[in-house]
Amino acid sequence: MSGTRDSFPVADDLVDCIMRALPDLSSLSSVILVSKHIYEVFKCHPSSIVSAVAYNHIGPALPQALRAARHDKDRDTRDPSNWVPESEVLNTPITRSEAQTLNQDARVVSELEDLFSWSHKDPTSPKSVLSENESMRFCRAMYRFLLYADTFRCDEEEDEDEDEDGDLVLLNYTEEKERFFDSLGDDTQFLEFAVIYRFLCETVQWTARAIGEFYPEWTGDNPEVDMLGFVVSTGPEVVLQMFKCQSGAPFIPVPENEENLEEFCFIARDLAKAFERRRLGKPDWNLHEMKKVILDDYYKYEDHPCDNCKQASQRLWSSANWPLLKGILSPGELGAAMKGHLPRNFTERQPLTQYLERPAFCYPDLFKWMIEHNTELDGGQPLTPDNWLCEGCLRLLVRSKMHEWWLERKRAEGIAVPAENCWYGYNCRTQAHRPQHASKLNHLCEPIRGDPA
Repeated sequence: MSGTRDSFPVADDLVDCIMRALPDLSSLSSVILVSKHIYEVFKCHPSSIVSAVAYNHIGPALPQALRAARHDKDRDTRDPSNWVPESEVLNTPITRSEAQTLNQDARVVSELEDLFSWSHKDPTSPKSVLSENESMRFCRAMYRFLLYADTFRCDEEEDEDEDEDGDLVLLNYTEEKERFFDSLGDDTQFLEFAVIYRFLCETVQWTARAIGEFYPEWTGDNPEVDMLGFVVSTGPEVVLQMFKCQSGAPFIPVPENEENLEEFCFIARDLAKAFERRRLGKPDWNLHEMKKVILDDYYKYEDHPCDNCKQASQRLWSSANWPLLKGILSPGELGAAMKGHLPRNFTERQPLTQYLERPAFCYPDLFKWMIEHNTELDGGQPLTPDNWLCEGCLRLLVRSKMHEWWLERKRAEGIAVPAENCWYGYNCRTQAHRPQHASKLNHLCEPIRGDPA
């Protein structure tokens, strides 16, 4: 056994073992600064210690993560046939800058895994409950997508060329993308990549609905538009930022030449061709077979009927996953679901939608209030926030209580409310076509006279 030093009386080989067992690269960076002795031990085997800690942090997806980290600094080559194979990427020592990139990418992938698990495996847990094998499939596919995005996202300075008429056109690197998809190996790993791409699309679309935006997707019917692909091409980190901040524009670099958006197809068309080459047919993302590409087991909603209507549903909601509702029942839809003719009263509906679209607005507080004040859903027993409800029953709840909640919030926050109620309340037809009447009287109330003729 190696000797010990007075300044740090621990054997060198034990220090080496401790460093190799550290959970992540940030911890390693901190530990080697504790004493000169530790740093001297680290310098004896820096490459193997960094590789060991990187594996502790990243897991079996380390080859995919490291290849993505290295490619991020070298975008000169877009031909996958020139890349170092995943099986050989660990043969080269990990540099300090690569370790920093690995650390940052791992945080993003971990948070996206939490969201994927919450959305697709277990709706009761906002933290990932993926098994070791499920996590490995998710992570390696996500790192491969990160590499694809770094390679093929729209870069106007690098990707423009002249066509036969001398006009600038955007290169789509069709052949290089084909080689990338072919390099994914067997159909299982190809489908993993496709599922991860679809998950990122879902996350972008969720955010768009939550903030009242729309990103059209390339389908073949509109071959010149792939705005969804353009947004997803910004990469997993930006998609995660959009979701967490409930914002789109600040994170999306808009091309200087907007015509490039009409020419650019990031992945959808090329992925569809890859499905055809592999004879896999057009994917149905809602099939259990597609979920099983990543997940061995997951919450099957059809086995758990709605607690109110007792019917099976594709998805159920309780306080455990209410934070995910904003991109499902969007602020605009909540305003449109109010009782009577209130959806046509833009004096009320527009401010309500803007209020709900705020990133800081808490959907769980809204639905908790409506559940606690519910008197109209007739499932046979009082509902609590812990009950699991289908989307149809949630819409009924919104319709019966949204106007009451909005009136209470306006009064609580000092937003002006007309002193006098309209006799016809939410059923008033005049509020829909006479803004002066809509603003003069309060229509967030029950009618005291019948529906006007």
